[in-house]
Amino acid sequence: MENGSKESRVRSVTRALTILKCFNSHPHMLGITEISERLQLSKGTVHLLIKTLEEQGFVEQVAENKKYRLGSVVYELGMTAVGDLRIPSRARLQQMNYEIAMPCYLAINIGNRAVLIEKAEPVNAFMVVMQIGAILPYHASSMGKILLAFSDSSIQENLMDSFELQALTPNTITSRELLKKELEEVLKQEYALDREETLPGVFCAAVPVRDGSGRVVAALSVVAPSTTLNVENYWKYLPVLKKYSTHITRDMSYIPRLDGINT
Repeated sequence: MENGSKESRVRSVTRALTILKCFNSHPHMLGITEISERLQLSKGTVHLLIKTLEEQGFVEQVAENKKYRLGSVVYELGMTAVGDLRIPSRARLQQMNYEIAMPCYLAINIGNRAVLIEKAEPVNAFMVVMQIGAILPYHASSMGKILLAFSDSSIQENLMDSFELQALTPNTITSRELLKKELEEVLKQEYALDREETLPGVFCAAVPVRDGSGRVVAALSVVAPSTTLNVENYWKYLPVLKKYSTHITRDMSYIPRLDGINT
């Protein structure tokens, strides 16, 4: 009886972790029925596990559509996995958001994922928003392209092998050769674009953020509807992106290292 109880608990943990993995793919919000169908589990089982995950902060319910998304605890664990890399970006993103009145985001590599870690958004129901902790597609998002392009060659190869070039929109790059050419351009010009490649009607531009040694540690982006930000005017916002990227780099130099020594 005791062994059966242990097996049941282990099975529940496995199912709960599998549910969390469901949120890796776009649109990162799922309902009970969607999870049930995807995992071939009963709605009752999914509901029980989701409520347990919600109580512990691993998922949260979206009031507008009653679906679920990853919660703050997942973000906190992800940040712990980054180690002692600390990027003081919140105030800078808020300043940038105030200056250009568009959503501003910061993303980093966590494991083999491009993860959104900070944001500043206008209070505007018509603006496209992303949640902290969202997983970004390397091949389609502007921030993903930055993080992929500026990775060391061996890391880049491993990352390229870790994902499929899924067609998210008609504009998404689905050829590895074309993606490699795109990454070469990103390295050369030091910015990346998402030309409605992740979401229809949404355009993004991103630049690298470096630490004091010049190593790229993050990607900073601006996101807006393609009627506002597009191929004809994105260049106007690149100086603003680069200015705040530089500010964040300078801010990092004022944070004491864990060993108490600054360089």
